[in-house]
Amino acid sequence: MHAFLSYIVILLSLLMFVVKREHKICILLIYLLCLNGVYAPTLKGVLLPQVFFFLSEIRYFKQYVNIIKGTRFKYPLVILLVGIVILWINSPHMTGPSGLFALFSYDFIRKYGIFFFVFIACLGCKNQKAIIKVTFIYLLVLTSFGILNLLTKHAIYVDWVLAGLDADSVMGDAGSKFTYEDRFRVQAMFANPFDYGYFCLTLLLYYWYLLKGKLIKKNLFYVASICCLFGIFTCGCRTILACSIVGFLIFVLFGYNLKSKLKLSLASLFLIFTVTLMMPDNVNKQINFLTSAFTDDPNVGGSSLSMRQTQTAAVMYYIQDNMAFGRGYGFFVNDLGYGGGRSEIVDKDLFGLEGVYMSLLLERGIVGLVLYVLFWLSIIWITLNIAKKTKDRRTLAICLSVIASYLAFANMTGELSSVPITLSIIGLCLAWSHRESNISLNQK
Repeated sequence: MHAFLSYIVILLSLLMFVVKREHKICILLIYLLCLNGVYAPTLKGVLLPQVFFFLSEIRYFKQYVNIIKGTRFKYPLVILLVGIVILWINSPHMTGPSGLFALFSYDFIRKYGIFFFVFIACLGCKNQKAIIKVTFIYLLVLTSFGILNLLTKHAIYVDWVLAGLDADSVMGDAGSKFTYEDRFRVQAMFANPFDYGYFCLTLLLYYWYLLKGKLIKKNLFYVASICCLFGIFTCGCRTILACSIVGFLIFVLFGYNLKSKLKLSLASLFLIFTVTLMMPDNVNKQINFLTSAFTDDPNVGGSSLSMRQTQTAAVMYYIQDNMAFGRGYGFFVNDLGYGGGRSEIVDKDLFGLEGVYMSLLLERGIVGLVLYVLFWLSIIWITLNIAKKTKDRRTLAICLSVIASYLAFANMTGELSSVPITLSIIGLCLAWSHRESNISLNQK
């Protein structure tokens, strides 16, 4: 089954050269939603839809230059490229041209650069019908595997994806990782349940945006909402619940007028209260479960404030002689052993790094952390500027709510697979707002 899934990824990658631009975005979303983590048998990390999306867009290079040149889009692009070069210079594991190419492929093509590809490609799309249809169908597929995972207490799809890994590998038993745990988590089609919950949250915000723009019918929104809420609650992650509250509140704040905000806020509070009462545990236990991520409650598994303090102290210890630029890309995976088996981990007390700021400090230092902050501030700046031109409140609401959800998620548990889907949704919605308003990007 793993080989079959790998060949599907290869086929989807090659289709990037022959399909229309809106269908390229569909292929990208299919991979992110249902094939995340599947690699081709050879050339791991190269035969991927993101990479072939980039390669297929090279023929539109002049269009990219014309759009980016003279607009605010050049700022996040410059920040991103400068950050890659600085990281390459200070990474012992990434020397020579091959190291620079690897970093460019990982940081730009497969992660942050997706924002530019999706935005510009979507400017040439006629409508969002194909994208809506694809995301809905694959949301149903994703939820089906989630229900199967819940009923069997085993993520069979994850076993298919990770077949062949050494049992000692950190992800070697991912399909049965939570089978016998007191705190069971649904993974559906993701090795990490945090990713499953985050993707469901992002899609729920996207479908809310579509409903507000009358791009979908209410019945479709209700079905999609049920699927997304299933993932948000069954993934068993406090971080996702916290991010959901942040995302929903910001969407309401920026997407509705005062009267509507009040009504929706009351309705949301009623819904949260009702769902909480329907849970098998009492309200206080659920509240304690959510807030335990910020306390030292020994009765609740998972991350805690003391764990994060330990991790932060460890990071500061490792970079004490390299505060500005950190220890370079790959230090966490290679030098600390988190890329191999459990027996190879050097500092077992770390329990990973739960927060992107810790990862950035460790491998990129203070300079890398500052560039990261500037990149996201520039994306927010672009979003606000486009919303001001188009006077499109629903696009402002979806973009800011997704960005806020991502920042909360990434800094509470780490980025994991959140960046591509986050920037895909933002790029798609901003581009569609431009198409609807027909306002020039160069308008001041």
